Amino acid sequence: MVIEMTLEEDIFQKTKINYDKLISYGFHKQSHQYIYVQDIFDHTFQVIIIIQDNDSVQGHIIDLAFQEEYTNYRIKTQGEFVSKVRQEFMNILNDIKEQCTSPQYFLYPQSNRIAQYIIEKYHEYPEFLWDSDPQYGVFRHQSNQKWYALIMNINKNKLDSDNQDIEIINLKLKEDHIQQLLHQKGFYKAYHMNKQKWISIILDDTLSDYEIIQHIDESYQLTQSIHEWIIPVNPQNDDIFHCFNHTDTILWQQFPHIRKDDWVYVYVNKPYNYLLYQCQVIETDILDNHHNYLMKIKHTHTYTPEEYPFHQLKDYGIKTIRNVRKITSRLHQRLHQ
Repeated sequence: MVIEMTLEEDIFQKTKINYDKLISYGFHKQSHQYIYVQDIFDHTFQVIIIIQDNDSVQGHIIDLAFQEEYTNYRIKTQGEFVSKVRQEFMNILNDIKEQCTSPQYFLYPQSNRIAQYIIEKYHEYPEFLWDSDPQYGVFRHQSNQKWYALIMNINKNKLDSDNQDIEIINLKLKEDHIQQLLHQKGFYKAYHMNKQKWISIILDDTLSDYEIIQHIDESYQLTQSIHEWIIPVNPQNDDIFHCFNHTDTILWQQFPHIRKDDWVYVYVNKPYNYLLYQCQVIETDILDNHHNYLMKIKHTHTYTPEEYPFHQLKDYGIKTIRNVRKITSRLHQRLHQ
């Protein structure tokens, strides 16, 4: 039997109430409750929001003409007026959520700290894909949809002999690294995933956030799709030979399909005609004052004119370099020898 959530439960799920902000918002505290009152529709109805100190939220609408509770808005399929009342009620709840809560995607503190790290560094949010397991949150690459982290709420007896609810994070690591970590406290064979390629890490502060973050970064790198590009530059228009004289990072025009962590090879056009720089994209979608998108690239290597002139690039399948293009597999192998 599926129990449908109330409007309040649906809107405030996976959030944490900030009680100090409730007072600033207009709530008043009464015993263990925080109460907010607002009239709507020209004082026809009064909305009362009650938040308990255990984060539970309840809302009521009072019909002021009859001094009794109005409940029709709880039913989804209703007429136009009732729908407007329902929407106004939801608007109030959503505004309270926005102003007075913070995200709380998971059950335990370390899980939420780890989730916040992923959100801030990789700009990707947990996805809760299963109705049967609503606490299972997946993090995956936007570019290729591959998973790199899965936070789950399970009973610890699925990992060892303890019988308690815990949260774990599954990460993809190198196989030899997994074998080393399994001898250490806090690491387990992957629950519900390929045990040769994935590992489960307990999120109960047995391990520091810093240590877990190192493994998250490894999982992210192992599952991302990195592309390599050649970017042609006209030396008459750009001072390309001196752009890295005083810094190893510069802003550059962002091209379609180039993503963070991709590699770019700067090719100098006539009269030089050779690969000059190897760089890595460390940030994208930077908006300048003219509303143009830029990317930040980091210089990693400078080539001599003799290493990769155009006539040699032809031997690796690069026949033309008129616009930004991907490198060939043969050139990739040569560059990474």
